[in-house]
Amino acid sequence: MTKKVVWTPLAARSLVELTEYVRRMWDETIVDDLHSMIDDSIHSIAVYPGIGVVVEGSEFRKLVMHKNVSLFYSVDSDSVKILLIWDNRMDDATIFSNLTKSGQ
Repeated sequence: MTKKVVWTPLAARSLVELTEYVRRMWDETIVDDLHSMIDDSIHSIAVYPGIGVVVEGSEFRKLVMHKNVSLFYSVDSDSVKILLIWDNRMDDATIFSNLTKSGQ
């Protein structure tokens, strides 16, 4: 059964920020590729929510969509909650605190 997908405000904001960065650095074709990759990944976790790796010490999961981009999410009985789209090249010291706030 496909689970409902719910975006947190942090996830939506992180997607906008990543999109703006990609648009500044490259072009609209790469932005389209990014969005397609994210859409495909979200569809996959809605159908197979266990495919992401459990983040140690948490209830969150991480799916590496590309060497530079990961998706953090949580799963409950009927939905998948998108918590954060993360640029893997960024300092990851704040990921856990962001995820904790987003998961509430």
